[in-house]
Amino acid sequence: MNSLPILKWGLKLMGVVLWGISSVFVLGVSFFMLLNFAPNSLIPSFVENSLNYSLYKALPNRGSVLGHFVISRDARGAILQEYLKARNSPLLNHADDFIRAADQYRLPWTLLPAIAGKESGFGKSIPKNSYNPFGWGVYTGQQTGVNFSSWKEAIFSVAKGLRENYFDKGLDTPEEIEPYYTPLSPSKGHPWLNDVSYFMQEIENWRE
Repeated sequence: MNSLPILKWGLKLMGVVLWGISSVFVLGVSFFMLLNFAPNSLIPSFVENSLNYSLYKALPNRGSVLGHFVISRDARGAILQEYLKARNSPLLNHADDFIRAADQYRLPWTLLPAIAGKESGFGKSIPKNSYNPFGWGVYTGQQTGVNFSSWKEAIFSVAKGLRENYFDKGLDTPEEIEPYYTPLSPSKGHPWLNDVSYFMQEIENWRE
């Protein structure tokens, strides 16, 4: 009896069985990997990098993702707080109030703290209990100006005053504000303009 056909048939059957077993194994492994796949690996690298955006990098005007915009806004307060800390300013804990007031009244975020720097050494030299670091309402010949009940009130009140009395009238740079804010400064070589502009630039570029 010729056993060759039987041998061939047996080999074919074995091949089919092995193929079936390997297919089941591959499907099983694939299913296991799918169930245990780490969700975090689905995050594209550019998004992950955006979420880790450094607090003290140069700040974009707005990011391409929500995280950029939120972090860039928060970074201004953090930068200003570090700056005021370096200046030993009593305004240290009101950095966020400066940012909120600037945003609410659409002012450059460095302007108010820069004015405080020029007028009172960032709040260190003011009339007792006046909470007025901006020299606000101090008219020519007077030694004192408006009194406020708190630093926060002063920040928001002066921000509102700058918007209504200066910016809304087209006076939106330190150079244009100076003759009205401190009338004697232009005739003395613009010390107010020079110092406010210097502080604005220093605050914006502050990195520690």
